[in-house]
Amino acid sequence: MGISHDSANRFLQRERYGGKDLYNESAPLLIVKGGTSGVDDSVLDKPYSQYLAFVGHFWSGKHKRSVKGINLITLYYTDTNGQHLPVNFRVYDKSEGKTKNDYFRDMLEEVLAWGLEPAFVPSGA
Repeated sequence: MGISHDSANRFLQRERYGGKDLYNESAPLLIVKGGTSGVDDSVLDKPYSQYLAFVGHFWSGKHKRSVKGINLITLYYTDTNGQHLPVNFRVYDKSEGKTKNDYFRDMLEEVLAWGLEPAFVPSGA
C-alpha cells in the first residue's frame, strides 16, 4: 500500500475511533430497518503482557478456560438481505463494574439512537 508501519502507527495513536465511527462505516452498506442484532465477544490473548491497559482474565471459548487478554465485545447487525457487519464495539473495562450484558444494552441504545431499526433483538438485551 505504500504506507510505512511507523506512519500507520502514528495515525492510529493520533486518532480516537469509537463505536459511532464503526457504525458510520457499516450503515451505508446495510438495510438498517428490519434486520437482527446480536452480540459476541472475543478474547485477544495477551499471555505475556505486563501492565497493559484492559488486560485481565476472561473466559475463552477457544481455550475452554480463563486466559489473560483483552475482551472485545462487538454488536453485529444482519439485514434483511443477509448482509452482516459489526455496528458497535466496546473493550471490556473491569474498572467500570459492568457486565457484558450492560455493555450490550449500552451499545444497542446507541445504535438505535444513530438510526438502526432491528426487528429482532435477542432476549437479555
